[in-house]
Amino acid sequence: MRIKLGAAIYPEHYCFETINDYIVKLKENGVRRIFISLLQIDLNDLKLLEQYKKVIELIHSLDLKVIADINPEIIDRMNWRKDLSKNIFEFGIDILRIDTAIEIQDIIRFTNSKYNLKIEINLSTNKDLLDQLLSNGVSPKDITASHNFYPKRYTGLSLDHFVNMTQYFKSKGIETSAFINAQSANEGPWPLSEGLCTLEMSRNQSVDEQLKFFQATGLIDYIIIANQFISTNELNIISEILNGDLIFKYHTNITLSKVEQDIINLSHTYRGDISDYIIRSSEPRIKFKENSILPRKQKYTVEKGDILIDNDKYPRYKGELSIALKKFDIDDRTNVVGHLVPEHHYLLDYIQPWKKFKFQKDN
Repeated sequence: MRIKLGAAIYPEHYCFETINDYIVKLKENGVRRIFISLLQIDLNDLKLLEQYKKVIELIHSLDLKVIADINPEIIDRMNWRKDLSKNIFEFGIDILRIDTAIEIQDIIRFTNSKYNLKIEINLSTNKDLLDQLLSNGVSPKDITASHNFYPKRYTGLSLDHFVNMTQYFKSKGIETSAFINAQSANEGPWPLSEGLCTLEMSRNQSVDEQLKFFQATGLIDYIIIANQFISTNELNIISEILNGDLIFKYHTNITLSKVEQDIINLSHTYRGDISDYIIRSSEPRIKFKENSILPRKQKYTVEKGDILIDNDKYPRYKGELSIALKKFDIDDRTNVVGHLVPEHHYLLDYIQPWKKFKFQKDN
């Protein structure tokens, strides 16, 4: 399943026409959900609240869903607690993200209401709330979970924590979201903005590098662009990546045969029978079974990231492509034809079976 796209907006400092044009642009570029935050606004500003409601009406008119980030203080100040689901529905919110957890009985009543609303819980902090909701009979289909985003440098999630938490939520059948940082945008809900991202390693990465990781893991259902006014160019890059295969960049210092290059240029599928040593793509050995692939004089110890193609001396496997996951020895039945760029090595630790992937030569 391909990752779907959402985007955050912060309309409080802009006229309606500016926000209207931006949301239309997001819709035209594949965005399906709009994230808003009420945490940073002045709830006594009735004019601003009306602007938010007008923006929400626009979002719905474009057949997009609204996720709103709130906390218990906002619920009380807006006088929503007595009938939370009705008030949230009337405000126009489809998915209620609770930045700080409200009472579990309030959540249960909310998810059991007639308004077909979903609750979104925090995916970055702990698993207890999810376990409590599920043990109290709340259906996984009524729950979504999103990671936080982190405006302050060095506060984003570690890779290990992200994977551990997300794997747990996915194992319970929960839809997941994470935030990415657009390099062409710099506005978020708070004055401080040193990049808005879930993973600290994402903070200075291009959008394509951020998305490649999420593509590889298969752990995230929705990617949300966290900062406002992303450029059309970056939106086009995101759309192209999300609608395509995972791309590994590679280099080679040898002249490849036409067959070897044709094999590399294919769209590949990571086989489901996992090996500790290689990622295997078997389709080329069928497509090129009539073609000759000559053995090469080369090294016979391969390293993580080496791209391998079996040659004529491996009759049953001739044409099969693989990527080395660790250091090991081969013989003259397998050709080393290239190597992934070093910054893509870590993706090999997270790519999931049956994932589609392609190669792109690094210039």
